[in-house]
Amino acid sequence: MKLVKTTVEMEGRTFEEYAVIEEGNELAPWGPNEELGIVGYPTARVDGAQRVNGEARYTYDVRLPGMAYSRALLSPHPHSRIVAIDASRARKLPGVLAVVTRPEAAQQVSEDEKHRFSDELRYAGDIVAVVAASDPDIAADALELIDVEYELLPFVATPEAAMAPGAPNATSEDGNIFGGKGTVYDRGDAAKGFDEADVVIERTYRTQTTPHSCLETHGTVAEWEGDTLTVYESTQYIFGVRKSIARAFDIDESRVRVICNYIGGGFGSKGGAGITSFYAPLLAKAARRPVQFMLDRTAEQIGGGNRSSSVQRIKLGARRDGTLVSIDYRTTSDLGAVPGWLPLFPGQAMMLYRCPNIHAENTGYITNNGSFDAFRAPGFVEGAFGIESALDELASELGIDPIALRQRNWPTQDQTEGK
Repeated sequence: MKLVKTTVEMEGRTFEEYAVIEEGNELAPWGPNEELGIVGYPTARVDGAQRVNGEARYTYDVRLPGMAYSRALLSPHPHSRIVAIDASRARKLPGVLAVVTRPEAAQQVSEDEKHRFSDELRYAGDIVAVVAASDPDIAADALELIDVEYELLPFVATPEAAMAPGAPNATSEDGNIFGGKGTVYDRGDAAKGFDEADVVIERTYRTQTTPHSCLETHGTVAEWEGDTLTVYESTQYIFGVRKSIARAFDIDESRVRVICNYIGGGFGSKGGAGITSFYAPLLAKAARRPVQFMLDRTAEQIGGGNRSSSVQRIKLGARRDGTLVSIDYRTTSDLGAVPGWLPLFPGQAMMLYRCPNIHAENTGYITNNGSFDAFRAPGFVEGAFGIESALDELASELGIDPIALRQRNWPTQDQTEGK
């Protein structure tokens, strides 16, 4: 075996990891007449029966002795700053076991994670404070007893508003374009390609913001035993959650155990630590007992991640026989208030069909909406809708069968690598 450093791509994001490779154990490729015992045959899921008969234990189902239940106070404003917050009345309510406000959380986590708890609230639905109580209804009642003074700040609700001249900044960071500028991809000479085209079409397509709507919301159950933390988490990435929590609380990863036996839906937005991953341990430490913090449906739909909306302006040039000669693809998207990266919307246009000339621009805008998150091939789904719709319209313009048009332009090599 040997240790190698490799680049991993997950849900549109790339990062480096180390992996152990076992040499001399390569699998032989299947032959055309290979007798297979599993592939091609119906196979029952190993966890299928438990999911169907109700035996599966999701994070929502975890019940630990003495466990408290949490609810979150959400900001009602699209963009604001916490000037003052007083939770004393909430703390006095019978049954309330702990309250952690956003400023208090910022004081209890490491420098690496303080950005999650700044006094700037970037969208309506951003968490202001959390309450743990012996009963979820008591926790909900306590939220009404928390007094908050907000400084209202200018906001932008759409990419069009974000890109308008003189638009206010959606956040305290300078500018509303993610990364300061969009990305540009060029292959060949798109302008020259259009000059050589017999037919040119230009179309604009729009896709809407789509929440993940997992049946089980983001959620965490946290229990401290001394300086050891056990976390039950609805997650797709157990070790990523462990790493983030350990970093947030300045403890060794060996002191954090993350458990997820079943997940009630995870389409990309549960690919790392969420806000419950940090608030639940804070509440558990303050309450001195296990705490369950599941986002309610409102908080989940607003702040649990989404497939961002997009506007795609597509120009295609082709010869009379349907051969593509040029593509111009430009997209703008709503990344929300706290984006971490830019989905590759032009990916399908760049990779899927043989075309010698392409110009692609991809610009994401920061707005005062809930942020996008990975959602089953982020960017590619929206981009596929755009380029495939444009190809259908090109086929109609040329009088060619849409399938035949695609077959004519099917690539025989990687279009971005040229091999």
